[in-house]
Amino acid sequence: MEQLRKDSKSHHVETRILFLLLKQSKQFTSQKDLALHLNVSESSILRCAKVYTDIGLESILQISNGGKRRIVITPEFHKGLEEKLKNSSNPL
Repeated sequence: MEQLRKDSKSHHVETRILFLLLKQSKQFTSQKDLALHLNVSESSILRCAKVYTDIGLESILQISNGGKRRIVITPEFHKGLEEKLKNSSNPL
């Protein structure tokens, strides 16, 4: 597990693996203390523990957030903003 943590390219995955290592070592008496040590919320610790218990290690190694994201800035707004920035006589 330590080697997995070192090889991880994602900070989130590295933190999840470290969570498992610290939880197994019984170094922390409460999940609140563990969350403070890892600088994550207690709900993140609870969620990670539940996912690990329900699905296993493979679920911990994958980042599953995201998905279809709507466009925050429409192409029309972007074009208008770009024109305004390029306009030296009447900039923002």
